[in-house]
Amino acid sequence: MFSHKNLFLCLLLFICFNENLVAQSNNAFRVSFIIDYSSAEETLNYFEWKYSNVQQIANLPGNRLAIATSILLSRENVPPSDFLIQIESARGGISNPVDRYGLAIIRERTADLRKLLNQVKSLQLDRRISATLAGYFPDDRTIEATFPVYIVAFGNDRAAAVVRKVRWENQKPIFTEDGEPTILLNLSRFLDAGSDPQSQAFAVMVTLTHECFHTVYSIFEDLLPDSLKPSTPAEQLLELVHNEGIAYYLSLELQRQGNPLSTVWFQETAKSIETLKSALKEISSPYTPPSRVRELILNANLSGSFTANYGVAAGQRMAYEIDTRLGRRALTQSIPLGFREFIRLYNQCAQYDSSLPKLDEVILK
Repeated sequence: MFSHKNLFLCLLLFICFNENLVAQSNNAFRVSFIIDYSSAEETLNYFEWKYSNVQQIANLPGNRLAIATSILLSRENVPPSDFLIQIESARGGISNPVDRYGLAIIRERTADLRKLLNQVKSLQLDRRISATLAGYFPDDRTIEATFPVYIVAFGNDRAAAVVRKVRWENQKPIFTEDGEPTILLNLSRFLDAGSDPQSQAFAVMVTLTHECFHTVYSIFEDLLPDSLKPSTPAEQLLELVHNEGIAYYLSLELQRQGNPLSTVWFQETAKSIETLKSALKEISSPYTPPSRVRELILNANLSGSFTANYGVAAGQRMAYEIDTRLGRRALTQSIPLGFREFIRLYNQCAQYDSSLPKLDEVILK
């Protein structure tokens, strides 16, 4: 694990590294991110007692997304007035039995959140993240897009950041598959990522870059012909491995900054590929009930820890092997060609290393 000092040094390296990337950018990558800090800013103003219009706080676009997402993650049905009641009582020092919106930490650490927000705003992350992502997408396919990013100060503790497809109607978010990919990040979840705003901001940067990768990946995913899109549960799992695998590998590269990976990481990720093989066999069996299939797919990414998320860990190791053995261009070219190309490239890598589990070719047919 990295110390707080190392996290700060990584942040400085990230800034310097991306200054060079801006000058040597991928000309085909014309993607930008519009980061909206107003929800976090105004929520902190409210907890600093600068004004008391709670309805105005609830109506801010980022906060609307945070409220709706918190309710979804809490798996509860609550009336529209629930958030207003909870935020008023939270500011007044009254503890809510169920803090479904994660508001208690704002009252307890308002000053820390203000410092973190100011630090993050000073980094111009929109430009730096675009420069970083350019190196993880093909340079021979022009892509132009702009994505909204909302930075908020609260949210359900089950997620620090999410990407949701949103369509706005009368200033209210509607979540639908044909909506615009939108990133939501909860600053309060990063207060324990380090002992100072610099290391906390580094964690914000890594997470935000990860989520921004998914938004750009979704464009290539939509452009795939039907023949390359997943059509079975097993293929859905492999698509998740492809998408999350490269995103988590990107995060890993930002965190380690060229430092060697631990023996434990190699051991655990190899085990995850074995677990993925077993899950694919079980999912592909006609005797596996739908409830078990759903559980296996959810466990691939939503088990609560990196090693338990076998799809994530397996995909990260596969991306590492492809990038290390075949080169970055091979890894980036797998994105417009889909998950089958990603698995094919990994199996090619496994031929060079007998310790790497090879995935059965039958799943690619």
